[in-house]
Amino acid sequence: MRRQLIDGLYVFNKSVGVSSAGFLNHIKKRFEVSKIGHGGTLDPFASGVLVVGVGR
Repeated sequence: MRRQLIDGLYVFNKSVGVSSAGFLNHIKKRFEVSKIGHGGTLDPFASGVLVVGVGR
C-alpha cells in the first residue's frame, strides 16, 4: 500500500541527531514526494517543530 501526503503544510516534531535536510529526505522517500521544503532550519543537536510544505 502506497502512503501519500496531500499538498499542504505539515508540522513535524524533529528529534535530536538528524538534520532538517536529512529529515526531509526521509519524508521524501517514505511518502514518494517530489516537491517538499521546510520553513526554517533546526540544528542536528536540537529537537523541535519543523514546518514542512508539500506540493505546490
